[in-house]
Amino acid sequence: MTFDKEDKDKEMNEPQAAVTHYQEELLRYDQEEFPEQWATVQFNLGAAYLDLPSVPPEENCLKAISCMEKSLTVFNAEESAEEYGVATEALGGAYLEMSHEEPVTYLPMAQEAFEKALTVRTQEKYPFEWAEILNHLAIIHTNIVTPEPELHLKKAIECCELALEVRTKEEVPDAWAQTQKNLGSAWAALADDGTHTNLHNAIASYEEALSVHTEEEFPFDWALLQGNLGDVYVKLGEYKTALTHYQNGLDEMNREEAEDYIPDLERKLESARSKV
Repeated sequence: MTFDKEDKDKEMNEPQAAVTHYQEELLRYDQEEFPEQWATVQFNLGAAYLDLPSVPPEENCLKAISCMEKSLTVFNAEESAEEYGVATEALGGAYLEMSHEEPVTYLPMAQEAFEKALTVRTQEKYPFEWAEILNHLAIIHTNIVTPEPELHLKKAIECCELALEVRTKEEVPDAWAQTQKNLGSAWAALADDGTHTNLHNAIASYEEALSVHTEEEFPFDWALLQGNLGDVYVKLGEYKTALTHYQNGLDEMNREEAEDYIPDLERKLESARSKV
């Protein structure tokens, strides 16, 4: 049994049409009589929900999670390893999306789902999927609320470094840059030992990411990295350099009309300016 969502969506061209299609498909398959078909349609329906715009933002994501969880009542690592790996990875992504709303609840759930996916999506069989999962785990370990942040941050760094063995600049430059950015964020969050080594490692990783995420090719990602660099230079007490990066990021976010990011950069810019 294989998932067919991408081909069906291309035929229908509309996310809502895809949802309707899979809802109708569910009527054809009884869970007891056709468990694999039922589980496949549940997964495809969940993936289609993720393509829908949602108001409030979490509404369709929660529907997707429900469908994917149902599919995993059938798929398992022993008898349907491929489907299990795809479904657990997708479920981890949905949980990660929900973590923007409720990080305490959903980051641990995302971690568990991705770690289950890794049991079948191994480096040997699925190198790029394996590396993508590690990249997601790095984000989780960097942001998870825990009494042991240093342990998780070191795990995040380990995940990034492993992912970069597969996500090379030559083969997948955008993915490589995203992982470099995540590596920089983990280094930046790790407690400073007085030598500023962790902060300089963060700067090095962010600058690596900027070699691909240039202002011309990836203006939004470039602006995010400018803000990240500003944060690191503030920690180093280099406020003039921080000001330059914050201003660069703010100017680009204004051009991009990225309203969600502008107030935070304005606040950081004023804070850094007050310390020069």
